[in-house]
Amino acid sequence: MASFDCNKRSVFNSPNSKSPRPQGPAEPVELAAYRNQIVIATIPFGTNRAAKIRAWMHTHVMSPEADGQKIFVFRQANGWTNIALTSQPTAPKLTCSPKTAMQLAYEKFMACPDVCSVTLKYEGTVITADNIEALEFDPLPEPQNGNDEGGSSRTDADVIIEEIRTVSSKVDILGQKFDALLAKLDQATPDPNPATPPAKRGNR
Repeated sequence: MASFDCNKRSVFNSPNSKSPRPQGPAEPVELAAYRNQIVIATIPFGTNRAAKIRAWMHTHVMSPEADGQKIFVFRQANGWTNIALTSQPTAPKLTCSPKTAMQLAYEKFMACPDVCSVTLKYEGTVITADNIEALEFDPLPEPQNGNDEGGSSRTDADVIIEEIRTVSSKVDILGQKFDALLAKLDQATPDPNPATPPAKRGNR
């Protein structure tokens, strides 16, 4: 199942300076929606029509809910999804709502001359375009706010600083325990060169 826990960077495949491939036949595309509102577009990769289909997606499959930005963003974890670049596991964000993403992407890919078919799926089950409007989705999780007075979400820097403080505290505790163990070891180890007590002097 698709997940919001994914890497922060968007990674795109840069074009290689290779000789053009023969065009070949049109190729299939798949759109898969999940109850958590994530939509995954599976498009060809490394095939004769892959570059043209990807270019079509970048120029035609745009979100009407995000000022015309691209609906599908590439993430290493899930591939091409409607998870926004600014999305975080603690504050999920989408480029487009799932129903709109499915309907619009279906229409645009069907109009692409390099695509031969578009398969629609919901939770792994094949559906038709007529089923999209009736699909049910869970609400997005509420953002997990930080403990500051403003209630804003913690930044990555805040998390790192907190982790550093936690580690530093643990190091201090370990240092104290280490010093205590050394002290006990000194007490338990006999002195190899004990001092000879001075001879007693009796009254003559």
